[in-house]
Amino acid sequence: MGRTARHTRLLKNAEAAFMAAIEVYNKPSFAYREETFSILILNAWELLLKAKLLIDNGDRLSALFVRERRTLASGQRSAKEYLKRNRAGNPMTVSVREAVARLNKPNLQVSQAISANLDALIEVRDNAIHYSNGDVAPRVS
Repeated sequence: MGRTARHTRLLKNAEAAFMAAIEVYNKPSFAYREETFSILILNAWELLLKAKLLIDNGDRLSALFVRERRTLASGQRSAKEYLKRNRAGNPMTVSVREAVARLNKPNLQVSQAISANLDALIEVRDNAIHYSNGDVAPRVS
């Protein structure tokens, strides 16, 4: 039996994250509910968008990686692009916003409504992770 395609694994994880987000949000009394929901639902969207990028690019991981040109000793930028790496040394993958940008083509557009809601969720998530959210409800609809 063959290996499961990368995009299929991402889709399954996206589905699990969506279900977890909905389950958390539907709990009547759950401290940090909106923040937890935003973290999980944004993770689900990111996985979903990355799965679509993989599908559109023959399941090649390179479609998800961030590349950069390095600064040479002379101060000029290199002609060659290198994989950008995170603090752990792993190749960085595109953000949610970059995934949306890469998917927006003449024959496929992520709707403005989805983009606006993703931006609102990103704001809630970033505040939850890096600081604090005041009243969350009015910002997310």
